[in-house]
Amino acid sequence: MTVKVKEAAARLFRDREANVKLDAFPECLTPVSMAEGYLVQDELIKIYGGKGHEVGGWKVGLASTKMQELVGISHPIEGPILKSFIEANDAEICANDYLTLCVEAEIGLVVGVEIESRREPWNAKSLASRIGSAMVAIEIADDRGSDNAVFKGGGLNIANFVHNVGCVVGTPIQDWLRIDLSKESLNVFLNGRNIGCGIGKQIMGNPMNSAVWLINNLSKRGYNLPPGTVILTGCVTESIWLNKLDKFSVETENLGKVSLQVGG
Repeated sequence: MTVKVKEAAARLFRDREANVKLDAFPECLTPVSMAEGYLVQDELIKIYGGKGHEVGGWKVGLASTKMQELVGISHPIEGPILKSFIEANDAEICANDYLTLCVEAEIGLVVGVEIESRREPWNAKSLASRIGSAMVAIEIADDRGSDNAVFKGGGLNIANFVHNVGCVVGTPIQDWLRIDLSKESLNVFLNGRNIGCGIGKQIMGNPMNSAVWLINNLSKRGYNLPPGTVILTGCVTESIWLNKLDKFSVETENLGKVSLQVGG
């Protein structure tokens, strides 16, 4: 581990805790590549772990071509979700805890049997046997004023947990294999008004493909996923920016619904 990686992770931790704008991050500490970004992310995970914040899930960012084109990165990226930031349905969050609060509608999975790091690649069939349930979810993100900017090819975006600051999960569906996730529609509501709809197939053809991509990447990085780990497979619409007193909800046909309220 280089001195730069350690210093970058320490500075990023302080900035995240203090809600410092991301574009104020020192140029000399900014990861110069995605590979270096993942090294900083690994170190930042250790720092949070030392503060009592374990990883409780993982997210796939830029899982749809629409999001990739918006940001200018042609493939998915991944980041951790801290267990202490995973909220149950109908959560209320505080607007003052964020600099630029945004949310995304997603299909989530929960690990039922540990998914170990291994040389043999995982596929949809082998991974499905380790998934215990599926649900609709809301990712909570904060890019801290960067307005979807990409820093040094995305290295800082990756280091910053791909901007994740939590999620809200709906009721887990145990018999999820009966559901064709690629055809599942997610209707998005802001303050009671339907503002859009996304379909599972927008996520790499099927959300399970996104999960397979994630697990194989994490396997290369040496991460195991214990039972209970949440997997967010990617945004099916686009990021929605929220303000104080907004209510955001997502409704589906087979995975139920999930919502959050933004308080003061």
